[in-house]
Amino acid sequence: PRNYVEYFTRDWYSRYSSGRHASYGTQLRSVTFKPQMESGKQEVRTVPLDELLQGQTTGLFVIEGKTGDNDKRNRRRVILTNIGLGVVQDRDSILVWALSLADGTPLADCQIDIYTDKNLPIGSARTDRNGTALITHGKLPKGEAPYLVTARLGDDASMLLLDGSGDHNQVPFALKGRPYPKHAYEAFVYTERG
Repeated sequence: PRNYVEYFTRDWYSRYSSGRHASYGTQLRSVTFKPQMESGKQEVRTVPLDELLQGQTTGLFVIEGKTGDNDKRNRRRVILTNIGLGVVQDRDSILVWALSLADGTPLADCQIDIYTDKNLPIGSARTDRNGTALITHGKLPKGEAPYLVTARLGDDASMLLLDGSGDHNQVPFALKGRPYPKHAYEAFVYTERG
């Protein structure tokens, strides 16, 4: 999993296309389609991943499509895993939870590691029976910030970028509620019989 940091912080498109992708992994299979359609039209092809993955059930994969011999390419990263990750972070700690994507149950004893974008390990822990791990990393060196969370359980591995690319922004949603209290406290008090 430490290769994830190198992979995501570098210009992986150019490295992959220049033939140096072997430093990250090997090409499993190549499939060629000859479309039978008019020029300028779109065609949708469904490619069964199980044929391409040759029995591998977990890992980070790059799926690439290109047209003819030119350099027009479209790539997508796909992570096949059963480990779902969620994160809440504040200034000096990160709460990570891991759950099974198959059935939604918490994953206990999952190894969690956190790295900066310079591949510096800043904390690790194992999830408890509730699938959570609290990692306190304290003050980081200037210019460093948590960048990547990795999780491992047996032969399975997963990761979650902390660079903001996967954040769910609540601002566009119309979230309404009551206004803030006018005084220090407001309480609704009832007798035991209502």
